[in-house]
Amino acid sequence: MRIIHSFLFLVSIIGLLISGIVSTTGKIPEEYPSAVTEDDHILVIVDAQLYPRIQEKLIRYLTEVTERFPVVFSVVHVNGLLSKEPIAPIELREIVQEEYQKNCTVGVICIGQIPYALWEQGVGNNSGLFSVFYEDLDGAFEDTDDDGFYDYHSFGVNEGPEIWVCWMRPPILGQAFFMNHFLEKTHQYYTGERIPEKKAFVACHEDYDNNFYGPIGVVPVLEDIYGAAHIDTDGEGTDITTAKEIWKQLRMNRYEVFDTWQHANPNYQAWDTGGFSSFNIILLPQGALMTFLYGCHSADFWTAPGTTPFNINIAVSYVFGRSLCQASSGTSWSYGTEFKYLIYEAMRDHQMYLGNAWFAMESYVETASFVEQRYPDRDPHTECAGNTLIGNPFLYANNPL
Repeated sequence: MRIIHSFLFLVSIIGLLISGIVSTTGKIPEEYPSAVTEDDHILVIVDAQLYPRIQEKLIRYLTEVTERFPVVFSVVHVNGLLSKEPIAPIELREIVQEEYQKNCTVGVICIGQIPYALWEQGVGNNSGLFSVFYEDLDGAFEDTDDDGFYDYHSFGVNEGPEIWVCWMRPPILGQAFFMNHFLEKTHQYYTGERIPEKKAFVACHEDYDNNFYGPIGVVPVLEDIYGAAHIDTDGEGTDITTAKEIWKQLRMNRYEVFDTWQHANPNYQAWDTGGFSSFNIILLPQGALMTFLYGCHSADFWTAPGTTPFNINIAVSYVFGRSLCQASSGTSWSYGTEFKYLIYEAMRDHQMYLGNAWFAMESYVETASFVEQRYPDRDPHTECAGNTLIGNPFLYANNPL
């Protein structure tokens, strides 16, 4: 049965290659209110070209979220990257700033091919998309050498970000198919049709196996959330990770959290022996509701935008594939997301949903104070963590819904 399901999902993807991408247009801007009248204000930025093809399921998603979470939505439609005149990132940032000032916005969801800004690190040959451009709203960003990449960050009165950003960004090829498939997964989860077990899986490449229990270790916090008996691990001590064993673990279980520490590139995840391509992951059954990746370029959808089935980003492939995964995270360049335990602590201690828990981490690592402590020989104005959250930000750990 699993083979049949994988085959049918693959046939759907191949059908998109044959039929091509259908383009439509939408009016800009368009807003409609949520059912909730107070609590966290969330700005939803929707690609106007994509919206007509996902409208029904997107409205259902927003309704189901407001029924279960203390949030209210405002929706704005903009021209995405596939349009003839896409909105510029600086213009989009101004919209976000206005919404923040007017509604005390706490988070932004970018749906479809929403434009992003690019950053160039001061140290090393690292550049890529950076979410903090839309998160630090009282700061300023400069492109000092006019090469199209921001490279200098002036911090505002509030040293870190003011809001969180989450990208619902399907592969470009067949984006309506993938987006509707994703929204069907969220519906099945919220209605109890497809739910994970309350347990977590942590896997560490031997280069990172101190992160089970080290200073930034994730296992102790996850044990607090789920209980020690409900945490599976792979790669501790002399044990090494193999792609075959981890794939089997993910295929046979339905975790709430999959926390990984390994080497990666934009569309490949490497273990001690073997690895997963993003195309493999698209076809993965079961898996985990939330997948938090440590690995270089693991959320780099700038260089792996999904224009073919073979250049889909790793983090994107977890969210928009067959598995029950609805949220993933990673980085834009040759760093890893080190402080993932802060996300789990926020969920454990304050029962935060994922978006706000993500903010707890971002507001710590995207500050001058953090850079000065973590990298004392670097200029904090030219250093950016480059973390990216993808998928559905409205999820709990040890789901109380």
